[in-house]
Amino acid sequence: MCLEEREGRLHLLHRRREWGSQRIMEEKVYDLELPAARCRVLKQGGEGPDFWAYVDDGRRLHYVSYWLPNKSRMMRVPRDALDAFEVLSPHYARIGARLYCRGAWVPEAAAERFQLIPETRFAHDGERVYAFTITEGLDVLEVADGPPYFLPRCEHFADQRDFYWQSSWTRRIERVSGATPVDAYEKKISLLAVLWHDTEPRDEAEALARDALLDDVHTIADLFRLALPDARPAWARAPRATGSPSWGGSEGQADIGQTPAQPLARDHEDDRVAIPVLHRGGEA
Repeated sequence: MCLEEREGRLHLLHRRREWGSQRIMEEKVYDLELPAARCRVLKQGGEGPDFWAYVDDGRRLHYVSYWLPNKSRMMRVPRDALDAFEVLSPHYARIGARLYCRGAWVPEAAAERFQLIPETRFAHDGERVYAFTITEGLDVLEVADGPPYFLPRCEHFADQRDFYWQSSWTRRIERVSGATPVDAYEKKISLLAVLWHDTEPRDEAEALARDALLDDVHTIADLFRLALPDARPAWARAPRATGSPSWGGSEGQADIGQTPAQPLARDHEDDRVAIPVLHRGGEA
């Protein structure tokens, strides 16, 4: 996927090639309706459908992505602010005192303190946690009583009292019980990073010891207590569950309502995403 000039306008071009060869099987062309002569690409990256770009047409800045309904979104950014343009990730950018998610302004964000959490879907600015994926969109949770706790490659995070995840049903950050069963893959890849620094077992004895440790982690609270032994939130002092907990739903699924909410980062052409700041895990 790339940008290409056709008939004087900029287009997003997607070519699907035959596996193992350069033969083009399918070509899709999306007219961005931007005058190619005036456009310059400030930043771009990603492969295939994950391609993204920031394009300056001489008057406005545009975010280009295959995942947007019209493939581009106009960003209402003052021209004199472009000197402070900084791409933080394929989805986030900071321009002066403003934070943008896929080209949409996130007005609640403290842009100067915004930090991505490596190897997770999360970010935070000291007051709020941000969760974003292409499928679930963007949601924001206000946190209190100290900084939140994150684990690499983990779909959950914690504050001083509770645990949270971004529900694939409501697309919101939801509070979940510490007794929620932890997904086997989630605990394995997270502890591989935290405890074993992505190294292979040195011998069979170490492999067996690792397996035994993983078998002893049944819940989200177990995972965080093991990975963060020096943490001092309320959940670190709670009694540890014994045995495999019973669970009536899908493994790792939060207890959520019956009616799914709409994603908060809606795909529209306005440059402002109005995000209600949720308190205590989306119970507002």
